[in-house]
Amino acid sequence: GAATNYSGAELAAISDQNLLSTIAAIDPSFKIVDNLAMGSDPNTVPNIQVRGVNALPTTTSLSEEYKGNSNLPTFILDGFEVSVEKVYDLDPNRVSNISILKDASATAIYGSRASNGVVIIDTKAPAPGKLRLNYYGSLDFEAADLSDYHLLRASDKLKYEDLAQLYVGTGAVYVDEEYRRNYNERLKLVQKGYDTDWLAQPLRSLGISHRHSVQLEGGNESFRYGVNLTYNGTSGVMKGSDRTRIGTGIKLQYNYRNLRFRNEITYDKVTSNNSPYGSFSDYANMNPYYYPYDENGQLKKILFTIYSPSSGSTTVVNPMYNST
Repeated sequence: GAATNYSGAELAAISDQNLLSTIAAIDPSFKIVDNLAMGSDPNTVPNIQVRGVNALPTTTSLSEEYKGNSNLPTFILDGFEVSVEKVYDLDPNRVSNISILKDASATAIYGSRASNGVVIIDTKAPAPGKLRLNYYGSLDFEAADLSDYHLLRASDKLKYEDLAQLYVGTGAVYVDEEYRRNYNERLKLVQKGYDTDWLAQPLRSLGISHRHSVQLEGGNESFRYGVNLTYNGTSGVMKGSDRTRIGTGIKLQYNYRNLRFRNEITYDKVTSNNSPYGSFSDYANMNPYYYPYDENGQLKKILFTIYSPSSGSTTVVNPMYNST
């Protein structure tokens, strides 16, 4: 059937990021579906497609059978089905081989859930020989690319709004006065020198991630053993967002003639924190003449009050206030 195989060495030559991104970079049929709302959130597990989108009805039974996503392939790790999140957090250095099954042969072997493809992952068996200690470490940096944003300064933004006639009423005197009042209130803020770079408020200047993997292995052709310790700390570019993975495992392998027995015990702990600053789009939509702090340096809850003769007053809330 249609299947592709990749060794751990091939994957390591592509990237040391999470395993899903590495497979997507090396195999065009393994697609990570774009999610603009996800951004750089390290705690959002990507959506994967191997055989495209299936037009299946969303029923309770199907939702349970496909675990909430009817287009997700089946992941088999060392002979057992695992969730996509387990693969997302898997240490890439432990992988010895990956096979991707894409056609009906996958369904024949693994059942109906495999109709979207199967990703088979084998981890490294302990190598025979004298006791060896292997260490792998990496350091990554992430910064937000804001070069596509071309935003006006506060004075230019207010001038643009005035030219667009946002402060022109209906001709009634009291209505026109209310609109000019709104304009003058904003003009006061501009003349005070307020020109807030809202895009920079919820972002770290630099997100630092580091990975560490220690493996202890040895034995002979009849009996092999291996112990591994892993740590992966990932920081998102949004302040307060991070994902920490700590794992350990013991693997024992017995070989007797043509029979192989393998025992494996693993423990993994994942701690994830979402950014308290909310959605980045809230900051991208904020006017630069609003200032997030009061005269005492405390975060404001309300940035501005807009008066309208037809709908009364509405408030502009401070998106940074929720971070407290």
